[in-house]
Amino acid sequence: MDIQQFHVIGISIVTTNENGQSAQDIPALWQRSFQKNISALIPNKIDDTIYSIYTDYEKDHTKPIQLYGCRVSTLDVIPEGMTGKTINSGKYLCR
Repeated sequence: MDIQQFHVIGISIVTTNENGQSAQDIPALWQRSFQKNISALIPNKIDDTIYSIYTDYEKDHTKPIQLYGCRVSTLDVIPEGMTGKTINSGKYLCR
């Protein structure tokens, strides 16, 4: 799917697919986001759609950063403890 550049702010975790670690880390990240209502704390949201993005691979797909957040109009204000990321235009697999 062709995607135009956009920005996301949310919480993130560095994890690995080795030894099943991501199967523990990612659900814990999602649980934390729901418990702390992270979506409500994100400034400049465009809407309430939640994005789960694997990015910034250390070497290959086994060591990604998982970002869970919302699309925003700007990265000018990123709350403490959150991460902001620009997703560049390109072809992406969307599920």
